[in-house]
Amino acid sequence: MGLKFFGLGKKKASPTTNFISTTTTTNSDKAPARNSPRVLQEPAILNRIFDHLQDDSETLHQAVILVCRQWYYLNQSRIRRELIWVDDSKNSTSKSFDKIITRLPQASKLQWHSNDPQLKNKYTLKLLQALEGNRDRYQQSRNPAATPVASSKKSKTPLKNDGFLRRLELTYSGLLFLKTLPLLQSLTSLRLQVVGSDTVRLAAIFTACPNLLSLQLESTTGNIQLPSPWVTPSPSKAPLPLQSLILENVIFSQSELEGLLKSTPHLKVLQLRNLRENANSTVSLYSWHGLVAHLHALQISLRSVHMSIYGQPMEDEREKILIVAPRSSQWAFRSFDLTPTVSYYLREIPNFVTTLELIAPGRPDPGHGFELHQFLCSSPHLLHLKATQSVCLIERMDIHRRWSPSSRSGINVDRTAGIWACRNLKTLHIRVHNLGSRAIQDSPVRSRILFGYISRVLPKLQDLYLYELQNEPGLSLDLFGGLCFLARLQNIESFRLGSDKNEQMVRPGDISWMVASGRTKLSKIERAECVLTWQQLLVADNAQEAKRVASLNGRDYVAELYGSSSAKTHIEPQLIASLSQLGLLLDVKELADQMNSKEGYISWPKLKFLAVYQPLTSTFTVAKGYPRVGKVAASDIDCRINDDLGAMMR
Repeated sequence: MGLKFFGLGKKKASPTTNFISTTTTTNSDKAPARNSPRVLQEPAILNRIFDHLQDDSETLHQAVILVCRQWYYLNQSRIRRELIWVDDSKNSTSKSFDKIITRLPQASKLQWHSNDPQLKNKYTLKLLQALEGNRDRYQQSRNPAATPVASSKKSKTPLKNDGFLRRLELTYSGLLFLKTLPLLQSLTSLRLQVVGSDTVRLAAIFTACPNLLSLQLESTTGNIQLPSPWVTPSPSKAPLPLQSLILENVIFSQSELEGLLKSTPHLKVLQLRNLRENANSTVSLYSWHGLVAHLHALQISLRSVHMSIYGQPMEDEREKILIVAPRSSQWAFRSFDLTPTVSYYLREIPNFVTTLELIAPGRPDPGHGFELHQFLCSSPHLLHLKATQSVCLIERMDIHRRWSPSSRSGINVDRTAGIWACRNLKTLHIRVHNLGSRAIQDSPVRSRILFGYISRVLPKLQDLYLYELQNEPGLSLDLFGGLCFLARLQNIESFRLGSDKNEQMVRPGDISWMVASGRTKLSKIERAECVLTWQQLLVADNAQEAKRVASLNGRDYVAELYGSSSAKTHIEPQLIASLSQLGLLLDVKELADQMNSKEGYISWPKLKFLAVYQPLTSTFTVAKGYPRVGKVAASDIDCRINDDLGAMMR
């Protein structure tokens, strides 16, 4: 899908609403409350207060900006307005691109995935022109007395109430970034994903983007050369505002990094992922212990730290966790580096881990994500997990062993099921897999277990991305496959389901529940008729379940995992009860009946972004047949997620 845009909220602000002081008095000799100083109407004081809500998007969008006009206008730079443009000839249209151009002057973030290395695509050229207009408006805002530059006349959008682009995520190859860099003066966050290899000059980035707080550079299929110098010599020697630096698959001299650290006293996040060595050198370019000594000498206290070299094991993790950043709750590892020892350290640090990211593995994980699974089963404080480079086995979610296929030859790993303890998880990006026979990959039981497990175990999810590892024909998106279980996630804001191999077609009725049109009387009738055809399937499913129970001879797998022993992780009895039908078609029927009832079922009331089998990076291939699914999902999405900007500014 070429375009996704975040609306500001669900309610319109009344144009007559004003801030009213709540100060009261019981003494008649005192002045009336309306004559007392209105401290909370002073912009300077309000801005200081709102700065503490900078990362709380939900509060800003659903509460703060709806109070009054003053609060709305003061928070224009904090409101999250995101645009996504995927430069794909199969999905890009002039209509969707026109929406991008119209909304760009008011957007705070742009994700741009370009497949145009030669800069010949008409959309690329027009988007560059729009970024030029953004730069001109930003320059004029910094010097209002100056005459607007010529190129700004091309924009018909009025300057008042316009924001500026603050965050850019650019996936590209070729010369696009060199062409774009001079237009990025307003940025505070920049992420570059290079397809292949490239040379990037950090000094040029810091010069072009003087307000940059976060910088992330990574290559998806090659490496990035970072030549000297990193910092342009300056007589004033003013420190850089940089707070976060993440480099992945890059080549550089460590002396340049140490020189940069002298200019970044505010740095809190330093992640050096899968650093590449120079092929012509016999001596390593990097030294963890040298970096530690330099950090201590500069008295830089980091919140998150990581250093790994491609193809080499990581150095002493205990030193990183307990010495360099002892108060950190945010960690990143390669999947095979998440060893039992590291898991122990993470559980033992005083400030419990709330954010964990598993990056490119570099070599196979022999345990197929076993340590990750064990960590999740014993980490109730985790809030954010990004692990698309690791593996989450579906067998380990099958707590009742209703789908336990024979193992593939030559693979012998622990597939013991368990219930994850991270009940408050907000972000989940995982790559799912199973090790059973490829002949039963299309079993809907497998999909029902995955979707049912996630919807019950992780009820507070806001950002969900599922990607399957090379299975054919892939997860079942049909109604009886249980994808509708995800409708239980009432806090979900972003959902992506992507796969590079899936040949099945899906009827619109199977996924229409995702959008508003799926709640109409006609859609309910269509789903109800589908459920009526399941009678024989339900009988067969019940017979299979009775056979499974009889074979257990009274054994209860869940009780063995979560019995009365105090040594076992505590899992809420009501959660275990809610998982009693995990994998059964009856579980789908009960939810479908609720959706089709007169009362109905409101799914995903907070949804802002939806992509079904439409990958956003060039490392994936759009599966044959799934443009149809994408169009079905997208046809209603703009109508459902209203952009109230115009109404609120009238």
